[in-house]
Amino acid sequence: MRETIAPEWRFIKSLDDLDKLIEVSVQSPVIVFRYNADRKKDYKLKKSLDLEWEITEPIPTYLLDDSLVPDIPPSLCEQLDIEDSSPIILLVIEGEVIYEECDEITAKKIQLATKIVKRTFKWMELRKQKKAPGKPKA
Repeated sequence: MRETIAPEWRFIKSLDDLDKLIEVSVQSPVIVFRYNADRKKDYKLKKSLDLEWEITEPIPTYLLDDSLVPDIPPSLCEQLDIEDSSPIILLVIEGEVIYEECDEITAKKIQLATKIVKRTFKWMELRKQKKAPGKPKA
């Protein structure tokens, strides 16, 4: 069994950080966790994610703390076309939200969503290779 990698949260502190997140999502799936550290329930949820994280491959993880940067969440919602909700976890690919959870956020759900997305992209890449010009179709 492969060793799991704890999330290395990158803090979203500015609109530039938000733009960077969108740019990174073009190359790799990214996870965004929005919460409010001043709320006990949210704080416990974040600690739980840190302890229970079971993703075996590195994936960029971003943290948006509403209590530190209250002006950023509206821009996040607008750019990613999501409802204004916190706490919320998002899986973003090419600037689009592929997975969103706000009710029952768990590390296991994030792991499953990430696995499905990565397998889907591998499958799509294989299909592209098989259909590439000059290559015989299988």
